[in-house]
Amino acid sequence: MLLNGEEIFFIPSHDQNRTLVYAPLRSYVAVTSREHAAVLCSGDPTIHLDKLNTALRVRPLVRIQPHWLNGATAPKIQRLTISLSERCNLRCIYCHAYREGHKPQTLSLSMLAAAVTAFCSYARAPLLFFEFLGDGEPTLYLEGLRRCIETIECQQRIRPFTRRVALTTNGTFGVEAREFLTQTVDDLTISFDGYKEIQDRQRPRLNGLSCYQTVYDNICSLHRSEINLTLRITVTPISISHIEAILKFLAESFPGIAVRIEPMRSAGRATVCFPEASDLSVQLASALASSEVLRSQRVRIADPYNGACTMYDHIRTVSCPMLEFGNWQLASDGSISSCATVIRPNPLMLGNLGSSEHAVLDVVSSIENLRKAYSVTNRQACEACFCKYHCAGGCPVYPPDASGNFCRDVQESGRNWLENKCGILPTTP
Repeated sequence: MLLNGEEIFFIPSHDQNRTLVYAPLRSYVAVTSREHAAVLCSGDPTIHLDKLNTALRVRPLVRIQPHWLNGATAPKIQRLTISLSERCNLRCIYCHAYREGHKPQTLSLSMLAAAVTAFCSYARAPLLFFEFLGDGEPTLYLEGLRRCIETIECQQRIRPFTRRVALTTNGTFGVEAREFLTQTVDDLTISFDGYKEIQDRQRPRLNGLSCYQTVYDNICSLHRSEINLTLRITVTPISISHIEAILKFLAESFPGIAVRIEPMRSAGRATVCFPEASDLSVQLASALASSEVLRSQRVRIADPYNGACTMYDHIRTVSCPMLEFGNWQLASDGSISSCATVIRPNPLMLGNLGSSEHAVLDVVSSIENLRKAYSVTNRQACEACFCKYHCAGGCPVYPPDASGNFCRDVQESGRNWLENKCGILPTTP
Protein backbone atom coordinates (compact mmCIF):
# COMPACT_ATOMS: atom_id res chain seq x y z
CA MET A 1 0.00 0.00 0.00
CA LEU A 2 1.00 3.66 -0.32
CA LEU A 3 0.97 5.92 2.72
CA ASN A 4 1.50 9.54 1.79
CA GLY A 5 3.12 8.31 -1.40
CA GLU A 6 5.49 5.92 0.42
CA GLU A 7 5.54 2.15 -0.09
CA ILE A 8 4.47 0.02 2.89
CA PHE A 9 4.55 -3.77 2.63
CA PHE A 10 2.60 -6.19 4.82
CA ILE A 11 4.40 -9.56 4.88
CA PRO A 12 2.93 -12.70 6.49
CA SER A 13 5.28 -13.99 9.19
CA HIS A 14 6.11 -17.66 9.75
CA ASP A 15 4.26 -17.07 13.01
CA GLN A 16 0.69 -17.39 11.73
CA ASN A 17 -0.60 -14.81 14.20
CA ARG A 18 1.77 -12.06 13.10
CA THR A 19 2.47 -9.84 10.10
CA LEU A 20 5.59 -7.83 9.33
CA VAL A 21 5.16 -4.16 8.44
CA TYR A 22 8.03 -3.04 6.25
CA ALA A 23 8.89 0.36 4.78
CA PRO A 24 12.18 -0.23 2.94
CA LEU A 25 12.88 3.41 2.13
CA ARG A 26 12.59 4.29 5.82
CA SER A 27 14.59 1.22 6.96
CA TYR A 28 11.56 0.51 9.16
CA VAL A 29 10.22 -2.89 10.16
CA ALA A 30 7.68 -3.76 12.85
CA VAL A 31 5.39 -6.61 13.87
CA THR A 32 1.64 -6.50 14.28
CA SER A 33 -1.18 -9.01 14.51
CA ARG A 34 -2.70 -10.52 11.38
CA GLU A 35 -6.04 -8.94 12.26
CA HIS A 36 -4.57 -5.46 12.72
CA ALA A 37 -2.58 -5.75 9.49
CA ALA A 38 -5.76 -6.67 7.59
CA VAL A 39 -7.44 -3.55 8.94
CA LEU A 40 -4.48 -1.30 8.07
CA CYS A 41 -4.26 -2.42 4.46
CA SER A 42 -8.01 -2.67 3.88
CA GLY A 43 -8.18 0.69 2.16
CA ASP A 44 -10.99 1.83 4.44
CA PRO A 45 -10.73 5.66 4.48
CA THR A 46 -12.08 5.76 8.05
CA ILE A 47 -9.00 3.89 9.35
CA HIS A 48 -6.52 6.26 10.94
CA LEU A 49 -2.88 5.51 10.20
CA ASP A 50 -1.49 8.31 12.36
CA LYS A 51 0.56 6.03 14.63
CA LEU A 52 2.26 4.27 11.68
CA ASN A 53 2.80 7.56 9.88
CA THR A 54 4.44 9.06 13.00
CA ALA A 55 6.71 6.01 13.40
CA LEU A 56 7.87 6.39 9.81
CA ARG A 57 8.40 10.15 9.93
CA VAL A 58 10.98 9.95 12.71
CA ARG A 59 13.24 7.97 10.35
CA PRO A 60 15.09 9.53 7.40
CA LEU A 61 13.70 8.80 3.95
CA VAL A 62 15.98 7.21 1.36
CA ARG A 63 15.10 9.18 -1.74
CA ILE A 64 15.20 6.98 -4.80
CA GLN A 65 15.94 9.10 -7.83
CA PRO A 66 16.65 7.58 -11.23
CA HIS A 67 20.39 7.68 -11.85
CA TRP A 68 19.91 8.90 -15.39
CA LEU A 69 17.88 11.92 -14.26
CA ASN A 70 20.15 13.18 -11.50
CA GLY A 71 23.81 12.69 -12.25
CA ALA A 72 24.82 14.55 -9.10
CA THR A 73 23.42 11.78 -6.90
CA ALA A 74 24.22 8.86 -9.17
CA PRO A 75 26.76 6.29 -7.96
CA LYS A 76 30.14 7.52 -9.06
CA ILE A 77 32.43 5.75 -11.49
CA GLN A 78 34.68 4.18 -8.90
CA ARG A 79 36.15 0.82 -9.93
CA LEU A 80 38.52 -0.29 -12.69
CA THR A 81 39.02 -4.03 -13.15
CA ILE A 82 41.78 -5.09 -15.53
CA SER A 83 42.49 -8.44 -17.13
CA LEU A 84 46.16 -7.87 -17.96
CA SER A 85 46.61 -11.01 -20.02
CA GLU A 86 44.94 -14.31 -20.85
CA ARG A 87 48.25 -16.13 -20.43
CA CYS A 88 48.28 -18.72 -17.65
CA ASN A 89 50.73 -21.33 -16.39
CA LEU A 90 48.14 -23.68 -14.88
CA ARG A 91 45.62 -26.05 -16.41
CA CYS A 92 42.80 -25.98 -13.87
CA ILE A 93 40.19 -28.64 -14.53
CA TYR A 94 37.34 -26.15 -14.04
CA CYS A 95 38.84 -23.08 -15.80
CA HIS A 96 35.85 -20.95 -16.85
CA ALA A 97 37.95 -19.03 -19.40
CA TYR A 98 39.02 -22.11 -21.40
CA ARG A 99 38.11 -21.97 -25.09
CA GLU A 100 39.47 -24.64 -27.38
CA GLY A 101 41.87 -23.21 -29.95
CA HIS A 102 41.74 -19.70 -28.49
CA LYS A 103 45.00 -17.75 -28.69
CA PRO A 104 45.71 -15.84 -25.43
CA GLN A 105 45.80 -12.05 -25.75
CA THR A 106 47.74 -9.49 -23.72
CA LEU A 107 47.10 -5.77 -23.30
CA SER A 108 49.90 -3.52 -24.51
CA LEU A 109 51.67 -1.18 -22.08
CA SER A 110 50.32 1.83 -23.97
CA MET A 111 46.75 0.50 -23.79
CA LEU A 112 47.09 -0.09 -20.04
CA ALA A 113 48.39 3.41 -19.41
CA ALA A 114 45.64 4.92 -21.58
CA ALA A 115 42.92 2.95 -19.77
CA VAL A 116 44.10 3.92 -16.28
CA THR A 117 44.49 7.57 -17.32
CA ALA A 118 41.02 7.70 -18.89
CA PHE A 119 39.42 6.05 -15.87
CA CYS A 120 41.07 8.39 -13.38
CA SER A 121 40.05 11.38 -15.48
CA TYR A 122 36.34 10.46 -15.34
CA ALA A 123 36.20 8.90 -11.87
CA ARG A 124 35.82 11.80 -9.44
CA ALA A 125 35.23 9.79 -6.24
CA PRO A 126 37.72 10.37 -3.40
CA LEU A 127 38.34 6.59 -3.15
CA LEU A 128 39.06 4.57 -6.30
CA PHE A 129 39.33 0.79 -6.54
CA PHE A 130 41.71 -0.94 -8.93
CA GLU A 131 41.39 -4.70 -9.30
CA PHE A 132 43.55 -7.05 -11.35
CA LEU A 133 41.37 -10.04 -12.11
CA GLY A 134 40.61 -11.88 -15.29
CA ASP A 135 41.13 -14.90 -17.47
CA GLY A 136 44.89 -15.26 -16.98
CA GLU A 137 47.62 -15.00 -14.32
CA PRO A 138 48.51 -11.31 -13.76
CA THR A 139 51.96 -11.95 -12.27
CA LEU A 140 53.11 -13.44 -15.59
CA TYR A 141 52.87 -9.89 -16.94
CA LEU A 142 54.68 -8.08 -14.14
CA GLU A 143 55.78 -5.33 -16.52
CA GLY A 144 52.15 -4.51 -17.29
CA LEU A 145 51.23 -4.55 -13.61
CA ARG A 146 54.09 -2.16 -12.83
CA ARG A 147 52.99 0.20 -15.61
CA CYS A 148 49.46 0.32 -14.17
CA ILE A 149 50.69 1.14 -10.66
CA GLU A 150 53.04 3.82 -12.02
CA THR A 151 50.18 5.39 -13.99
CA ILE A 152 47.89 5.35 -10.94
CA GLU A 153 50.56 7.11 -8.88
CA CYS A 154 51.02 9.67 -11.64
CA GLN A 155 47.27 10.37 -11.69
CA GLN A 156 47.26 10.74 -7.90
CA ARG A 157 49.74 13.58 -8.26
CA ILE A 158 47.43 15.32 -10.76
CA ARG A 159 44.25 14.85 -8.70
CA PRO A 160 44.78 13.47 -5.20
CA PHE A 161 42.63 10.46 -4.36
CA THR A 162 42.89 7.40 -2.15
CA ARG A 163 43.45 4.14 -3.98
CA ARG A 164 42.79 0.55 -3.01
CA VAL A 165 44.43 -2.15 -5.13
CA ALA A 166 43.21 -5.75 -5.24
CA LEU A 167 44.69 -8.66 -7.17
CA THR A 168 43.72 -12.31 -7.65
CA THR A 169 46.52 -14.75 -8.46
CA ASN A 170 47.21 -18.47 -8.65
CA GLY A 171 50.14 -18.01 -6.26
CA THR A 172 52.85 -19.52 -8.48
CA PHE A 173 54.96 -16.34 -8.59
CA GLY A 174 58.58 -15.93 -7.50
CA VAL A 175 60.33 -13.72 -4.95
CA GLU A 176 60.42 -10.58 -7.15
CA ALA A 177 56.68 -10.63 -7.77
CA ARG A 178 55.94 -11.43 -4.13
CA GLU A 179 57.92 -8.43 -2.92
CA PHE A 180 56.21 -6.16 -5.46
CA LEU A 181 52.76 -7.38 -4.43
CA THR A 182 53.57 -6.85 -0.75
CA GLN A 183 54.54 -3.23 -1.47
CA THR A 184 51.68 -2.25 -3.81
CA VAL A 185 48.60 -4.46 -3.26
CA ASP A 186 46.11 -3.93 -0.42
CA ASP A 187 43.88 -6.97 -0.92
CA LEU A 188 45.43 -10.15 -2.30
CA THR A 189 43.43 -13.26 -3.16
CA ILE A 190 45.23 -16.53 -3.89
CA SER A 191 43.35 -19.37 -5.56
CA PHE A 192 44.23 -22.47 -3.55
CA ASP A 193 41.93 -25.47 -3.33
CA GLY A 194 43.36 -27.28 -0.32
CA TYR A 195 45.87 -29.91 0.67
CA LYS A 196 48.27 -31.40 -1.86
CA GLU A 197 46.07 -34.18 -3.22
CA ILE A 198 43.19 -31.80 -3.98
CA GLN A 199 45.38 -28.96 -5.29
CA ASP A 200 47.32 -31.29 -7.59
CA ARG A 201 44.17 -32.86 -9.05
CA GLN A 202 42.32 -29.60 -9.61
CA ARG A 203 45.08 -27.07 -10.35
CA PRO A 204 48.05 -28.74 -12.11
CA ARG A 205 50.65 -26.81 -14.11
CA LEU A 206 50.40 -26.75 -17.89
CA ASN A 207 52.92 -29.60 -18.04
CA GLY A 208 50.92 -31.62 -15.52
CA LEU A 209 53.38 -31.15 -12.66
CA SER A 210 52.45 -29.95 -9.18
CA CYS A 211 52.39 -26.28 -8.19
CA TYR A 212 51.42 -27.08 -4.60
CA GLN A 213 54.69 -26.35 -2.79
CA THR A 214 55.29 -23.01 -4.54
CA VAL A 215 51.79 -21.77 -3.75
CA TYR A 216 51.93 -23.09 -0.18
CA ASP A 217 55.25 -21.34 0.49
CA ASN A 218 53.98 -18.04 -0.93
CA ILE A 219 50.87 -18.22 1.26
CA CYS A 220 53.02 -18.90 4.33
CA SER A 221 55.18 -15.86 3.57
CA LEU A 222 52.28 -13.51 2.82
CA HIS A 223 50.24 -14.72 5.80
CA ARG A 224 53.01 -13.33 8.02
CA SER A 225 52.97 -9.97 6.22
CA GLU A 226 50.55 -7.04 6.66
CA ILE A 227 48.79 -7.63 3.35
CA ASN A 228 45.05 -8.43 3.53
CA LEU A 229 45.19 -12.04 2.32
CA THR A 230 42.25 -14.25 1.30
CA LEU A 231 42.29 -17.79 -0.05
CA ARG A 232 39.80 -18.58 -2.79
CA ILE A 233 38.66 -22.21 -2.82
CA THR A 234 36.78 -23.56 -5.81
CA VAL A 235 34.71 -26.65 -5.04
CA THR A 236 34.21 -29.39 -7.63
CA PRO A 237 32.63 -32.86 -7.57
CA ILE A 238 36.11 -34.07 -6.57
CA SER A 239 36.44 -31.87 -3.49
CA ILE A 240 32.85 -31.41 -2.30
CA SER A 241 33.04 -34.37 0.10
CA HIS A 242 36.34 -33.12 1.56
CA ILE A 243 35.29 -29.59 2.65
CA GLU A 244 35.80 -30.15 6.37
CA ALA A 245 39.20 -31.81 5.81
CA ILE A 246 40.28 -28.90 3.59
CA LEU A 247 39.20 -26.33 6.19
CA LYS A 248 40.98 -28.25 8.95
CA PHE A 249 44.16 -28.32 6.84
CA LEU A 250 43.95 -24.56 6.24
CA ALA A 251 43.29 -23.86 9.94
CA GLU A 252 46.38 -25.85 10.93
CA SER A 253 48.59 -24.39 8.19
CA PHE A 254 47.43 -20.74 8.25
CA PRO A 255 45.59 -20.03 11.55
CA GLY A 256 42.90 -17.35 11.25
CA ILE A 257 43.16 -17.11 7.45
CA ALA A 258 40.18 -15.69 5.54
CA VAL A 259 38.68 -17.95 2.88
CA ARG A 260 36.17 -17.45 0.11
CA ILE A 261 34.56 -20.74 -0.93
CA GLU A 262 32.54 -21.06 -4.11
CA PRO A 263 31.27 -23.85 -6.36
CA MET A 264 32.77 -24.18 -9.81
CA ARG A 265 30.93 -22.57 -12.68
CA SER A 266 29.62 -24.82 -15.42
CA ALA A 267 31.65 -23.13 -18.15
CA GLY A 268 34.89 -23.55 -20.06
CA ARG A 269 36.93 -26.64 -19.15
CA ALA A 270 34.47 -27.60 -16.40
CA THR A 271 31.97 -28.63 -19.08
CA VAL A 272 34.63 -30.95 -20.51
CA CYS A 273 35.88 -32.46 -17.24
CA PHE A 274 32.46 -32.60 -15.54
CA PRO A 275 29.90 -32.81 -18.37
CA GLU A 276 27.12 -34.12 -16.11
CA ALA A 277 27.93 -32.19 -12.94
CA SER A 278 24.99 -30.70 -11.04
CA ASP A 279 24.93 -27.40 -9.16
CA LEU A 280 26.95 -27.82 -5.96
CA SER A 281 25.60 -24.71 -4.22
CA VAL A 282 23.12 -26.45 -1.91
CA GLN A 283 25.55 -29.23 -0.97
CA LEU A 284 28.30 -26.69 -0.29
CA ALA A 285 26.03 -24.49 1.83
CA SER A 286 25.10 -27.52 3.93
CA ALA A 287 28.75 -28.49 4.40
CA LEU A 288 29.70 -24.97 5.51
CA ALA A 289 26.73 -24.70 7.88
CA SER A 290 27.80 -27.87 9.69
CA SER A 291 31.55 -27.12 9.73
CA GLU A 292 33.17 -27.39 13.16
CA VAL A 293 36.24 -25.55 11.86
CA LEU A 294 34.20 -22.50 10.85
CA ARG A 295 32.31 -22.55 14.15
CA SER A 296 35.62 -22.53 16.01
CA GLN A 297 36.70 -19.51 13.90
CA ARG A 298 40.12 -21.05 13.26
CA VAL A 299 39.31 -20.18 9.64
CA ARG A 300 36.94 -17.35 8.84
CA ILE A 301 34.74 -16.72 5.84
CA ALA A 302 35.85 -13.57 4.02
CA ASP A 303 33.45 -10.69 3.58
CA PRO A 304 31.56 -10.76 0.28
CA TYR A 305 32.94 -8.65 -2.57
CA ASN A 306 30.45 -5.85 -1.94
CA GLY A 307 31.35 -5.50 1.74
CA ALA A 308 30.31 -7.04 5.03
CA CYS A 309 26.60 -7.22 4.32
CA THR A 310 23.88 -9.15 2.56
CA MET A 311 21.66 -7.74 -0.19
CA TYR A 312 19.09 -7.00 2.51
CA ASP A 313 21.37 -4.67 4.50
CA HIS A 314 21.28 -1.83 2.01
CA ILE A 315 19.07 -0.23 -0.61
CA ARG A 316 19.86 -0.51 -4.28
CA THR A 317 17.90 0.28 -7.39
CA VAL A 318 20.18 -1.17 -10.09
CA SER A 319 20.26 -4.94 -10.33
CA CYS A 320 24.00 -5.21 -11.00
CA PRO A 321 26.31 -3.93 -8.22
CA MET A 322 29.06 -3.42 -10.78
CA LEU A 323 26.84 -0.96 -12.65
CA GLU A 324 26.20 0.88 -9.40
CA PHE A 325 29.93 1.08 -8.76
CA GLY A 326 30.45 2.28 -12.32
CA ASN A 327 32.86 -0.61 -12.86
CA TRP A 328 35.04 -0.64 -15.96
CA GLN A 329 36.09 -4.23 -16.68
CA LEU A 330 38.96 -3.98 -19.18
CA ALA A 331 39.54 -7.24 -21.03
CA SER A 332 42.79 -8.24 -22.67
CA ASP A 333 41.33 -7.46 -26.13
CA GLY A 334 40.62 -3.83 -25.14
CA SER A 335 36.88 -4.25 -24.69
CA ILE A 336 35.23 -2.69 -21.64
CA SER A 337 32.19 -4.09 -19.83
CA SER A 338 30.74 -3.81 -16.35
CA CYS A 339 30.95 -7.55 -15.76
CA ALA A 340 33.44 -10.12 -17.06
CA THR A 341 30.79 -12.72 -17.75
CA VAL A 342 31.52 -15.70 -19.96
CA ILE A 343 28.10 -15.23 -21.58
CA ARG A 344 28.31 -14.01 -25.18
CA PRO A 345 27.15 -11.53 -26.25
CA ASN A 346 27.75 -9.73 -22.97
CA PRO A 347 24.64 -7.66 -22.11
CA LEU A 348 26.81 -5.35 -19.98
CA MET A 349 29.27 -4.45 -22.75
CA LEU A 350 30.24 -0.76 -22.62
CA GLY A 351 32.58 -0.33 -25.56
CA ASN A 352 36.15 -0.78 -26.74
CA LEU A 353 38.99 1.48 -25.68
CA GLY A 354 40.56 1.52 -29.10
CA SER A 355 37.44 1.65 -31.25
CA SER A 356 37.26 5.43 -31.73
CA GLU A 357 38.48 8.77 -30.42
CA HIS A 358 35.23 9.04 -28.45
CA ALA A 359 35.57 5.56 -26.90
CA VAL A 360 35.78 6.78 -23.28
CA LEU A 361 32.76 9.06 -23.67
CA ASP A 362 30.87 6.12 -25.20
CA VAL A 363 31.71 4.00 -22.14
CA VAL A 364 30.47 6.66 -19.71
CA SER A 365 27.26 7.06 -21.71
CA SER A 366 26.75 3.28 -21.86
CA ILE A 367 26.97 2.99 -18.07
CA GLU A 368 24.17 5.52 -17.64
CA ASN A 369 22.01 3.83 -20.28
CA LEU A 370 22.49 0.41 -18.67
CA ARG A 371 21.67 1.80 -15.23
CA LYS A 372 18.41 3.04 -16.69
CA ALA A 373 17.67 -0.24 -18.47
CA TYR A 374 18.30 -2.38 -15.38
CA SER A 375 16.74 -0.11 -12.77
CA VAL A 376 14.08 -1.73 -10.63
CA THR A 377 11.91 1.35 -11.20
CA ASN A 378 11.49 0.08 -14.79
CA ARG A 379 10.58 -3.50 -13.86
CA GLN A 380 6.86 -4.04 -13.72
CA ALA A 381 7.25 -7.55 -12.31
CA CYS A 382 9.00 -6.10 -9.24
CA GLU A 383 6.47 -3.37 -8.53
CA ALA A 384 4.66 -5.09 -5.65
CA CYS A 385 7.62 -7.03 -4.21
CA PHE A 386 8.99 -6.05 -0.79
CA CYS A 387 12.50 -7.14 -1.89
CA LYS A 388 12.52 -4.79 -4.89
CA TYR A 389 15.12 -2.43 -3.38
CA HIS A 390 17.39 -5.30 -2.35
CA CYS A 391 17.72 -7.72 -5.26
CA ALA A 392 16.59 -5.05 -7.76
CA GLY A 393 15.29 -7.68 -10.16
CA GLY A 394 18.26 -10.05 -10.26
CA CYS A 395 21.38 -10.34 -12.39
CA PRO A 396 21.10 -8.98 -15.97
CA VAL A 397 23.50 -11.67 -17.22
CA TYR A 398 21.76 -14.62 -15.54
CA PRO A 399 18.17 -13.36 -15.30
CA PRO A 400 15.58 -15.24 -13.24
CA ASP A 401 13.74 -17.91 -15.20
CA ALA A 402 9.99 -17.99 -15.66
CA SER A 403 9.51 -20.58 -12.89
CA GLY A 404 9.54 -17.91 -10.20
CA ASN A 405 11.91 -19.95 -8.02
CA PHE A 406 14.45 -17.13 -7.83
CA CYS A 407 11.86 -14.65 -6.56
CA ARG A 408 10.48 -17.12 -4.04
CA ASP A 409 13.97 -17.83 -2.69
CA VAL A 410 14.81 -14.12 -2.41
CA GLN A 411 11.50 -13.36 -0.70
CA GLU A 412 11.91 -16.22 1.75
CA SER A 413 15.43 -15.06 2.65
CA GLY A 414 14.15 -11.51 2.97
CA ARG A 415 11.32 -12.58 5.25
CA ASN A 416 13.75 -14.55 7.46
CA TRP A 417 16.04 -11.52 7.65
CA LEU A 418 13.19 -9.18 8.66
CA GLU A 419 11.92 -11.64 11.26
CA ASN A 420 15.42 -11.87 12.69
CA LYS A 421 15.48 -8.07 12.98
CA CYS A 422 12.21 -8.26 14.91
CA GLY A 423 13.37 -11.06 17.18
CA ILE A 424 11.02 -13.68 15.74
CA LEU A 425 12.68 -17.07 16.11
CA PRO A 426 12.41 -19.59 13.29
CA THR A 427 9.68 -22.15 13.82
CA THR A 428 10.48 -25.85 14.10
CA PRO A 429 8.45 -28.07 11.76
